[in-house]
Amino acid sequence: MTKATNLAYLIDTYSWNGQGLVLDIIPCTLPPNKILGTKNIDTPIFTVLLDTTLLYPQGGGQPSDKGQLIHDKGDHKVTFFVEHVSMKGEIVEHHGYFENGMLDVGNKVDIQVDGDYRMLNSRLHTAGHLIFSMIKKLELPLIEKKGYHFVDGPYVEFSGIWPTDLTKENFELKVNEAITENLEVTTRYAGQEDGVQENEENPMRYVTIGELTKSPCGGTHVRNISELGRVTIRKIKTSKGVTKISYELV
Repeated sequence: MTKATNLAYLIDTYSWNGQGLVLDIIPCTLPPNKILGTKNIDTPIFTVLLDTTLLYPQGGGQPSDKGQLIHDKGDHKVTFFVEHVSMKGEIVEHHGYFENGMLDVGNKVDIQVDGDYRMLNSRLHTAGHLIFSMIKKLELPLIEKKGYHFVDGPYVEFSGIWPTDLTKENFELKVNEAITENLEVTTRYAGQEDGVQENEENPMRYVTIGELTKSPCGGTHVRNISELGRVTIRKIKTSKGVTKISYELV
């Protein structure tokens, strides 16, 4: 039985290169279009399991990382292009295709994360947290439901009705005023601040922007909200007691 994957991406969002050991290689059971998208590649797709990974698996409203696993066989290098990453239980699955041969179980690989793609997703995720934090700071009557931090239309949803005396433009102004404060984004585990014993398994991980509200989260984030640039609130819509705030980064 494959052991739980060490989640090295939780340590540092900006760590894009590392090493891992191949534990298993199996045919990928996901639909090819989910892995390859619109790429016209006539090649089998596989799932690679590693002992440790820097690649973030899709979850928490954030898309997975993309990257490469590279092994030098001496006379040539084998590359596994990671197009999608998912998690099954405690195992991270890397889905993609090979070039110039295949990896073998037991190979050590260089893990290379697509840094630009990682940072785009991290900025979008942190922006969603900032919107949530500002709603808490303003004491608006909204309860967070979920976030969608993908590039194709990111949004956050809340239970509750948006107050009529706060316009979209004024809320956007408050969000961007917070960005100018250059607040640090920090991660902490429950045992570090809530008196939980250090040996407790799977403690809750929290993300906090400055002194604003902390939120449980297992995603990747920027170090400082100044990296967000500017947030545009595209739309605020309330329907059937649910408020959806759509946003983008400019």
